[in-house]
Formats: sequence, C-alpha cells, structure tokens
Amino acid sequence: MKLITKKLITNSKSETIFKTFDEIAELLINDNIITNKKELIDGFKKREKQSSTALVDGFAIPHTVNSEIKEPKIIILQKSDIKNWKTIDGSKVDTVIAIIVPKNGRNNHLLILSKLSAKLVDPKFSKMIKTSSSSKVEKEINSLIIEKKEEANKSSKKSFDIVAVTSCPTGIAHTYMAAEFLEKKASEMGLTIKIETQGQTVQSVLTDKEIKEAKAIIIAADREVEMERFAGEKIYKTSTKKVISDAELHINNALKGKDTQIISTSVRTTNGEERIAGQGQLSLENFGSRAWKSVMNGVSFMLPFVIFGGIFIALAFLFDIGNSNAVDGSFGTGNPVSLFIKSIGGISMGLMIPMLTAYTMYSLIGRPGLLPGFVIGMLAAGSGPIFTETFGLYTENGIPNWVPEEFIGTSAVSSGFIGGIVGAFLGTVIVVLISQVLDFLPKSMRGIKQILLLPLFGTAFASIIFWFINIPLIYVTWGLLTLLMLIHNAGLTWMLALLLAGMMAVDMGGPVNKTAYVFGTVMVSLSTTGFEAGGIYMAAVMAGGMVPPLSIAIATCFKRKTLWDDDDKEGGITNWIMGASFITEGAIPFASKYPKVIMPAIIAGSTVSGLIVGLLQITIAAPHGGIFVFALVNSLLIGPIWLSIILYIMAILIGAAVAAAIILVLKTLEIKKVNAI
Repeated sequence: MKLITKKLITNSKSETIFKTFDEIAELLINDNIITNKKELIDGFKKREKQSSTALVDGFAIPHTVNSEIKEPKIIILQKSDIKNWKTIDGSKVDTVIAIIVPKNGRNNHLLILSKLSAKLVDPKFSKMIKTSSSSKVEKEINSLIIEKKEEANKSSKKSFDIVAVTSCPTGIAHTYMAAEFLEKKASEMGLTIKIETQGQTVQSVLTDKEIKEAKAIIIAADREVEMERFAGEKIYKTSTKKVISDAELHINNALKGKDTQIISTSVRTTNGEERIAGQGQLSLENFGSRAWKSVMNGVSFMLPFVIFGGIFIALAFLFDIGNSNAVDGSFGTGNPVSLFIKSIGGISMGLMIPMLTAYTMYSLIGRPGLLPGFVIGMLAAGSGPIFTETFGLYTENGIPNWVPEEFIGTSAVSSGFIGGIVGAFLGTVIVVLISQVLDFLPKSMRGIKQILLLPLFGTAFASIIFWFINIPLIYVTWGLLTLLMLIHNAGLTWMLALLLAGMMAVDMGGPVNKTAYVFGTVMVSLSTTGFEAGGIYMAAVMAGGMVPPLSIAIATCFKRKTLWDDDDKEGGITNWIMGASFITEGAIPFASKYPKVIMPAIIAGSTVSGLIVGLLQITIAAPHGGIFVFALVNSLLIGPIWLSIILYIMAILIGAAVAAAIILVLKTLEIKKVNAI
C-alpha cells in the first residue's frame, strides 16, 4: 500500500483555504479514491473550525477522517499561494500536506502519519517536501511505511525531568508535532522527557511512578484530557499550537512552576491499582483556593451512600405501597420486608454528612483528617446522645434548651450539611495546628505522632471545639429554614427552583453545577425538619441535571444522516442511560464538541423543567438516583403519589423536548453556515 502517488503531488492552483480543499477533493476523485466530494470537504472545514491546521515554516496539514476512504492517503500541494492562511510563526502557507484517514481500521496507520508530522521538524525533510520532484517526495514518504516501528519516547531511564501529554481534536497532526517539538527542545536543553501522545490511539502511556517523580508535568492539549491520575500534582497546561510555536518557553514555565495548578479529584486507577486521589498535605498552604474543590471531593465520596440509600428507601415504599395512606409516618415500615429495606437505606443516608466531612478533610490534609472528619460529621448530623446527655443542656422532654422551638418534636436537632462543611474546615485548621505543636517532639517520639498522638489530640480537640461551634450553626440552619419558608409562603418558590435547575446545566458537573447540587441536598436535610417544601429544590436540581443528557439523546434520534456522525449516534444512546440515572456529565462530550449548539439549549431546557417543578410544588426526598428514586416523589398541590410521579416525569420530558428542539434548530443552522463557506 502506498501512502502517496505522483498523481497526489502537484503545484497548487488555489488562492483560498476552501478552494484548496476543493482541489484536494478533485485529486482524490480523479484517482478513484473517493466518490463523495462534499463529505470530504465538510470534514476539512469542520476540522479547520476547531483550530487552524496551519503550523510553522509555511506548512499546513489539513486532515480528516472519512468513512468512504479504504486506506490512508497523503496529498501534497507545492508552491501554494493561499491568501489569509497564516501559520503560527506568521509565515504564509506555501505547502499543503493533506491527510485523509479511513473511519475504520485507521489505527494501523496512525504511527506512519505521526512520523510524517514529526519529520516536518527536520529542516532537510521539510525543504525536500517543498522543492523536490514528485518522484523523490513519493519515495521519501512511502519509505515511512517500511521503517521499523519504533517505541515512542523509548528510554531506559527510571525517571524523567519532564513528562507530558499532547492531544489535538482529531489526534492526527498537532498531537505528534507538539510531541516532537517538546522532545527536540528538551534534548537541546539537556533534559529527559517522556511524552504520552493521545491521538486516535494512546501511545507511550505515562506510569504513576513517572508522573510522581517528574520535575514538571506539561499538558499540551486542545481537548479534554483525563486528569484524575495527576491528582495532587502540579500541572502546567497549554495548547499544542503554543508548544509548536515556542516549546522552550513552555518547558521553562513548567520547570519554574509558573501558571501551574494542583489537580484534585476523587478516585483514580493506574497500573491495575486503585488508590484515593485528591489527598492533601498536612498544611494550610493555599487553603482558600483548595477549600471548595475539597468540598466537591467530599461530595463525590458521599454520592454512593446517597444513591444507595435513596434507592433502598424508594424500594421500601414500593414494598409498602398498601400502607401509602398512613398518617402516622409509618409509610415504608408497614411490613417486615419494607422495614428492613428502609432501615438499611436509612443507615446509608445517615452516613451522608459524616462522609462529606471526613473526605473534605481528607482532601485538604490527607489521612489525619479522616477520623476527626467522621466524628465531626456525626455531630453535625445530630447523631449520638451528646445532644441530650452532656453538659446538662437538656430539658425534661429530652431536647437541649438551646434548640429553636421550631425544631422541637422533629428529628433534626442538627446543623446538617452546613455544619458538616464548616466542621470540615474548622477541623482541618485544628488538626494542622496540633500537628505543628507536636513537631516539637524529639525525633524518638515522632513515630507515635501519626499513629497515636495526632489522631487522639486532633480528634478530641476538634470534636470539643466543634460541639460549641455547632450550636450557632444549628441556628444558621434554622435561619435558612425560616428564609425558605418566607419565600415559599410568598409564592416565589418557582423562581429559586428555576435558577437551581438552570445552574445544573451551566457546567455539567463543574463548580456551578455542584453548588446547585449541594444546595439541593441541604434542602433535603431541611425537609425532615418540617419544611416539606425543601424537597422542591432537590426535585428541581434533579430535573435540571437529567435534562441535558436526555435532550441530547432525543436530538440524536432526528436527522441522523445529516446532523450527527457515528460517534454522536453512539453517544446519544449512552445519554439515555445517563439522563435516566441523573448523571449530567453525559452531556459534556457533546457540549465540548458543539458548545454554541448544546449550551444555550440545555440551559433553556433545564430552566423550563425547574419552572414546572416549582409551579407544581413537586418534591423528592432523595438527593440522587434519577428514575430509581421516583417513588419518593410527591406534590404539595396534587394528592396521589402516582399522579405526582407522572407530573414530575412530564416536567423532565418537556424540558428535554424544549432543549432537543433548540439543539436541532441550532445544529441545522450551523451545518448550513459551514456549507455556505
């Protein structure tokens, strides 16, 4: 198989970018390589919209994946004179190397294509491409196919000065050129480097040990790169284009720690070993910048308990459906089976706040934060006899005399999520301070610091101090409850429900989304205090989070041949499951790929769902679970539970339908705009 033939090497006759694409397509049609000219040109245009394929030294490498191509081909247009197509270094494009790759079976040829991109860094090779005859160019490029496959970044070193990841939107040209520029410049600077190229396949995968031991980590990517394995490390992020333009600058920036960021996530698996990520160090360094990320880390650890507990409580209600009209609060416990299931679910749900607090502290200061975090979390959740049997602060009815009257007779003598989060920050400061005090111990006693002294004194002091802090925090919870009651009584619940649902679609798992979600979970905890309307906000949050993936799933069912590629169609199927399970992140790949289409649509759709939920005053008693917890749905306006569930489903589907309609309209307009170029 020849990558290139003499027929595919010619002097360019085009003066514009898109006429160049047309000229390339004509060459391929004349050589009987393709039959659909429009599809190929659309592929080139789509790639160019993501970022310019003009590189350096007068070269441009447009590339696309085409389902009609049976084998990869390279087309070269020499002596080009294309207006308004500037390279990264400001030079005018005078040579175009087009790469087309088949949709299926492309992986076998990606190494060859990466070699071509990388060899352009060599001045002798690039000059040959520009000035030599078609026969010589054909021979040189086709010789790549018979070269022995080399291990990228092969080295016997156990560690590297720099490790890097390069990745561009299509994973063909920029990915490998960026890697080549980094590798060449690092060698000139006397540095060792290993680069993981995330093209159509991932090559030279970085190991956990290499990441940990590197002096600097560079992520040169134009698309999302999985960051979990870099948790706790300093990362320097840039783009492939910037690295190609000035690799030395970015290597120096990374080594100096300029514009770096510490990555913090939940759990990662590398080399077959699972380990907890996002673990902080026992210090208060950058505490403010790490605080909210640490809360998100705690939320991620909390979610499995919430989901499991919510599903089991929902199952308990299903098994006790005959007792649904009970007025004594016994619904879900009317028979031994439902009682057992609800008890298990209740235990899991009861661990929400302790998990949140413990793993927020773990994210901030590591293992020393786990024990005090769990204890503080239990106190914030109102667990244990400490509220009724300590310090003599209790009345004859067993309720502490400082508890607001509105709480008397309820099960929530606690500060809930507010206390859990504040307690995590307070506990972190106390544990770090105690650790610093214990640093004065002689070296002979340092061994028992971590295993005995720090857990003992850290947990004891943190718990005692938090007990007193927790009292005003309970009043804060009560104040929030009172404010929400005023909003509800004023008939403005729908406004807050609308806002929260819309926030869920803004960044789909990011800070805005998580802020809305945490607020919703706080509302669930408040709903147990007698403020039943608190469940409305959680219902709005869940609806708003389910709409984005569901709307994409619906949209991909229409105009499948004209609007969506094969990856989109597969992603649409996945989003049915994601949406039904309340996993908003399922929409992220589409939002990254088509931001101008997806983002306004899903925000609008989620907002509509939140508005309907707020107007109908639909509540839900579980903070996660999607369709699996719909048995916990109720409406403060509509009596029967079955009708409330139907209305909730309708609210979600209406929002998803609105978003899907907007997606289809905007996507159609975008395609027409591209075709008109």
